[in-house]
Amino acid sequence: PATVTVEDVLSSEMQLYAGCGSSKSCVGSPLGCLDTKSCDAAVAVTSSSGGGYTIDMIGKQVKYVAVGFSDDTIMGGDNVIECVHEDNDAENGVKAYRSWNLPGAKSNRREERQSGFSLMRGVYIDGTVYCRVHHDAVVTLQDKMFNLDKTPYNLLLAAGSSLKPNNVGFHNKAYVSSADKQLMADFRVVTAPDPFYDGCNDVKTCFGAPGDCVATRDCLAVASVTAQGLRYHFEMKAKAAGYVALGLSQDRFMGSDSVVECVHDPSSVSGPIKAYMSWNVPLPEKGNTRKAVPQEGISLLNGSYSDGNIYCRLSRDLITTVEGTVFNLAQDQYYLLLAAGSSLKPESVGFHDVAYVASGQRAALTDVNGFTEASRLLLRLHGAFMVAAWIGAASLGIVLARYYRQTWVTSSICGKDIWFAWHRFLMLMVWLLSMAGAVMIVIEVGGWVSGPSVPHALLGSGTTLLCFIQPFMALVRPHPGASRRPLFNWAHWFVGNAAHILAIVTIFLAVQLNKAQLPQWMDWVLVGYVAFYVVIHLMLSMCGCVSERASSKRINTFPMKDMNSGRVPLSMDRKQDAPHAGLRKCLLTILVLGVLAVTTFLVLLVVFAPFERSWAQFQDALESM
Repeated sequence: PATVTVEDVLSSEMQLYAGCGSSKSCVGSPLGCLDTKSCDAAVAVTSSSGGGYTIDMIGKQVKYVAVGFSDDTIMGGDNVIECVHEDNDAENGVKAYRSWNLPGAKSNRREERQSGFSLMRGVYIDGTVYCRVHHDAVVTLQDKMFNLDKTPYNLLLAAGSSLKPNNVGFHNKAYVSSADKQLMADFRVVTAPDPFYDGCNDVKTCFGAPGDCVATRDCLAVASVTAQGLRYHFEMKAKAAGYVALGLSQDRFMGSDSVVECVHDPSSVSGPIKAYMSWNVPLPEKGNTRKAVPQEGISLLNGSYSDGNIYCRLSRDLITTVEGTVFNLAQDQYYLLLAAGSSLKPESVGFHDVAYVASGQRAALTDVNGFTEASRLLLRLHGAFMVAAWIGAASLGIVLARYYRQTWVTSSICGKDIWFAWHRFLMLMVWLLSMAGAVMIVIEVGGWVSGPSVPHALLGSGTTLLCFIQPFMALVRPHPGASRRPLFNWAHWFVGNAAHILAIVTIFLAVQLNKAQLPQWMDWVLVGYVAFYVVIHLMLSMCGCVSERASSKRINTFPMKDMNSGRVPLSMDRKQDAPHAGLRKCLLTILVLGVLAVTTFLVLLVVFAPFERSWAQFQDALESM
């Protein structure tokens, strides 16, 4: 056989990583190694052009590496392909075998019939085993058919440093399972379960963001707590973050809380990961500080920072006193406040732009099932109500009042012109939805906000104030013939349009708020709505100009038609729609359909935020049906 070099093995390994997630399904150990191309063991599965699948496997400092196709995440009843280094000269000592994981026994047995696969290449050098195997799309083991084309499977990856007679040994080098099933042709990087979540809500308390992420083992930020004698151990990690912090609070809001922080400080000479205790300053200052907070009660046990992901494990004394408040972790119950962000301030953490979540209940830290995310119902209703009010009802109400006074003039609703009846109804809905939404957000946040939320809160407060006074202005409006009526008309127009513009800008600002969990591309939906709304305004304005010219010509011809009829023709004309009413009605239909579509879509984005996660869960539910 040809001489195998280290370069050959390295080249094979790089070829394995190439295309992971785009043209291959891949799983590796340890967690995250596929991103850095530094796995201790890895497998890649891809479709073969002639049918079947190509499986590439590599293990370092091992005697074998193996992949199993399983109906779940544990051994038992699985189709296994082994890549084994045996002490002989054939293929550098590398052989491939098919084996069967015995159901319920956690043991493995090689099949007598070694069919349905073939070893294409095998390499072994300096403890590294690599092989490429072709696997048929359909095989049958122990009367069980495995159809890789049509049936989704979990991938089980195992590697070890010893062999048994006619069997692989203990998986002491690697053992990981994909978190979910997938078709082998559904190319993506298969996420291995994160060991951080092992024991969560069983032997340790876990709390993460977003709220259901602990169950799916995929949190943006997560913390766990365990009691260790007279000290409590905290583990925290976050993605794309410069810090992650956990607050112990007597309520769901920031203020008078004891906080433990895990901070990435690359400028520190003693190490990039630091652990601190800090204090959430209550209102009206509302902030976080480490000043005057004793650090003796906390110690960093372990920490790491890689590819933007921060992790640390720290211990805290059972009893500590912060700002005159005694925190007894064994006897007291707390709400948990979990936060993560990308920036730091002097002597404190920065804004929580990665994650922020509060628990919905107060419980003991050792209550492993005691913490779930606080309800976001009021927040979502606030967003949905404001979108429905200002994108939906206000847009239609303003257009009706501006362009449709001389349309449907021969009809009425309860004795009122149709345009006025609908205008009044829609603007009443704006008022009710806005006032309800304002009350909800005040209850939700429990006070004034800070950081990037301030512009949204200021403009929202201005919008709510203008909206609140508008109907009271209408109640005291002068009679149409009064001298002050023009002043009222301009004031009513200005307040209404100013509130509408402020509301739209406020909704744009909401997209940037981490707490809203809205996708960034929602900005483009809003831009499209604004462009559509402006175009409709322009078209209706041009239509109005043309209509006025046509009306002027029509009125000027009346004396020539009937000089003896006095004002009858003019009176008759006033009971007719202004010219081009059909075009205005057509444009109104387009506007109504467009506004309803945009409003419905935006409300769904708000209610089901984070939308991408909800959509993925919906798709998974459909696939499992």
